[in-house]
Amino acid sequence: MNIKVLFSDIEWDVDGADCNLPREVTLDVCVDDDADLSIEGADILSDKFGYCVKGFSYRTLPRIAHHYPGGQVAVFDPKSSTYDLYQDETCDEYLGNVDSISAAEF
Repeated sequence: MNIKVLFSDIEWDVDGADCNLPREVTLDVCVDDDADLSIEGADILSDKFGYCVKGFSYRTLPRIAHHYPGGQVAVFDPKSSTYDLYQDETCDEYLGNVDSISAAEF
């Protein structure tokens, strides 16, 4: 399953090197339905940027799947693997209040 994930509060293990690594990044990732991002997220970030991770927070983001005439928007919710239909004006409110943030420490 492809999902969009916001990784934030990223603490990199750079061994004193002077690196310009992000503290926050949004990535499209392909994971199994039973994936545990609190564990697999570190591997995803390490593979992408080439450095180990000490800790991070994350949240999955819904995807806008389709805009319909009349202002309706279909949004995919990765947590429930379902699509919900919203009016444009309520969609912004929904997208601003997605999953609670989860944290991982290593």
